[in-house]
Amino acid sequence: MATNNLMIVDDERVIQELCSEILTRAGYSVLTADNGMEALKLLQKSQVDIVFVDLKMPIMGGLELLEIIKRDFPMPEVIIITAYATIENAVEAMKMGA
Repeated sequence: MATNNLMIVDDERVIQELCSEILTRAGYSVLTADNGMEALKLLQKSQVDIVFVDLKMPIMGGLELLEIIKRDFPMPEVIIITAYATIENAVEAMKMGA
């Protein structure tokens, strides 16, 4: 499967913009969302191959978003990105399909 459509979900605008700029220059189509609720709305109307999800966000955290994506949207792969990495978070995210 060719990966062309990506989504960055992060409450920090600078992270969204930096990731989006780098990935767009590499030839990807990039959507951005400020939180999990916004990401879910975008997933309902857009084909996305990979979703990069921040772990710590207001409204809906990254692990909760991961769980919903894996349950309701079978296609996209999910990659957790965070400045708050712990072994426990990594293990939990992998168990959930990230």
